[in-house]
Amino acid sequence: MALAPKLPTGLDDNRNRRFRPRNSLRYNLRRYLHLNGIFPDVENPHTFCEKIWVRMLFDRRPILAEASDKLQTKRLAKKFRIPCLPALSVHRVPITPDHFDGSLRPTIVKANHGSGWNYVVSNRNSYAPKLLYNLTRNWLASDYSVRKFEWAYSGAARRIFIEPLIFQHGRIPDDVSLFCFRGLVRAVCVTSDRWQGANRIWFLDPYSPTLQKRYSFDIRMLAVAAAKISDGFDFLRVDFLALQKKFFLNELTVYPSAGINTIIPEFVDRELGKYWTIEDSVKLYPNALVRFQRECDDLLH
Repeated sequence: MALAPKLPTGLDDNRNRRFRPRNSLRYNLRRYLHLNGIFPDVENPHTFCEKIWVRMLFDRRPILAEASDKLQTKRLAKKFRIPCLPALSVHRVPITPDHFDGSLRPTIVKANHGSGWNYVVSNRNSYAPKLLYNLTRNWLASDYSVRKFEWAYSGAARRIFIEPLIFQHGRIPDDVSLFCFRGLVRAVCVTSDRWQGANRIWFLDPYSPTLQKRYSFDIRMLAVAAAKISDGFDFLRVDFLALQKKFFLNELTVYPSAGINTIIPEFVDRELGKYWTIEDSVKLYPNALVRFQRECDDLLH
């Protein structure tokens, strides 16, 4: 199997350090204020990102925690008969050389209870055993939910797992994110060259002829799979690795960008907000609302 010419080695991104508890609500509010000039309106939300904030602050439904656990995602894929890459092995302890098979084929090491906690092992020369051991030890010791006020990550039993790394024509497959609202796909974001600049293209028409002409994967197949697994959610982002004639469910996302629209264009933020009707069961709990308002006031003074 040919390797990508510039396949990354080691860290997927810069979020792999151990996170220490801090005031993550204030941190996120400061970032949102910096980008938008205002705070999110959680009492009368209109945009997609504002509704993510409502979910982060007030929504504690168990299905969100289930969707956020990457190993549970594999079980859901099996339940709905959706193709998904296997976990070659699952571990409760930091990764050592003994956890790899003798061939050290291209793999990616992940944590199930966070986002961006990945380590690429593309070949024997790229593998740094001590670094990987320390990373996975820190992941297992860390509560990802405190970083961005993302409650759904807090309940997962912490595990490290190893997946095969797949290629198409010598490159990493496109990441295809389907934004689903009550089982209906309303938008698609295709991310190419994830580790070499992350080129993102948005389609507010999931069945756009432009999308079909530009990419070799069959969006209809992905949409059918996404509709199955997102049914029962007011909103769920379903992420696939898409190849020409097949696809794999990659992960489910309940808090895209933690409600901070750094990668979501403003016109997409407004449009997707129209499709999201928040569950009636989600209540604006007074204590959480008071804390939110207090943090906003403190940042302004």
